Amino acid sequence: MFKESVIENKKKKDLEKKRRLNALILRNKFLGEWASTILGFNEDKKLKYIKKVTSEEFKSDENMLITKKIQKDFAKNDIKISSKEIQLKVKDFQIKANIIVENKFKLNNWR
Repeated sequence: MFKESVIENKKKKDLEKKRRLNALILRNKFLGEWASTILGFNEDKKLKYIKKVTSEEFKSDENMLITKKIQKDFAKNDIKISSKEIQLKVKDFQIKANIIVENKFKLNNWR
């Protein structure tokens, strides 16, 4: 019984970790789409930019990494958007991503 409980706990923790990672990747995808639109990228450049901000480098819960990346890219292109505005977008997209991932999880469990 104890062994089953430990195994079940491990499965829950692994599932939660996977859900957090999926939400983080989705959040970064939304951020990449938003930033690349502001930067005026064409479709090809947009896809490359999204791929860059969803890379391993930005797969941490540390929001400042992605915020600094986008802020630098905006500054290079003389776009005046503050880090606070970018951080608000990060939070907005995190909420949106969490909801989407949670709903997908629920739908998969209800089958």
